[in-house]
Amino acid sequence: MFLTFFTAVTYHKTQIIETNKRKIAILYLKFWFWIDLISILPFDLLMMSGNNANVLLRFAKIGKLYKLIRLSRLAKLFKLLKGQNAVFSQFSNSMQLSSGVERLVFIGIFSIFFLHISSCMFVFLAVFDDDVEGVWRFSDPYLYYGAFDLYITSIYWTVTTMSTVGYGDISAHTTMERIFAIIIMITGVLAFNLISGALGALITNYDSSQAALQEKLLFLNNMKTKYKITNELYFNIKKAL
Repeated sequence: MFLTFFTAVTYHKTQIIETNKRKIAILYLKFWFWIDLISILPFDLLMMSGNNANVLLRFAKIGKLYKLIRLSRLAKLFKLLKGQNAVFSQFSNSMQLSSGVERLVFIGIFSIFFLHISSCMFVFLAVFDDDVEGVWRFSDPYLYYGAFDLYITSIYWTVTTMSTVGYGDISAHTTMERIFAIIIMITGVLAFNLISGALGALITNYDSSQAALQEKLLFLNNMKTKYKITNELYFNIKKAL
């Protein structure tokens, strides 16, 4: 948060970079500062203190709201996605990527990010509804899992759900988990179609470029035979092609 007050801001409409520290601070205080502030407040520690008021709050499950408040950090996602065009255009220009490869790279990065967020959300939903009977998080052997094992298990569930494999060893038990599973399945089908289309376009472009190259090489071979081009010139032209 401290560094954000000294980080330049790009205006999306004009693409002008703002470096004035006073204006940067004003822009930050207008919106994102309050989201960041809310997301770092230790509501869980405040609710765990021993006075009677907090005991009543925990009894009423109000204490769990801090988990929802922490999700306000996800609002940063919209800021990231808003500027993805500029970021990826610079990346593709520097790496000299074709449009098909650029699309695949973007889908790949977004898929990894979505997989991580979805896996964390699945664990979060189970913890949020810890008093519901049969929740996978609080059944054997997952009850004794550490954070890393829970994360891998949740990634496993997300991948099997997105790929529509659905082994059934881990399943949704609560209404929120079922709604979340529906979203993951729909997203998985859409992502599969996008990746298939991007791969198809990439292969088609590659085949057409390879066909054009073979045609040029055939023409070069005919020229070498007809006009007696030296081997050095022939290999230089071939290398350039």
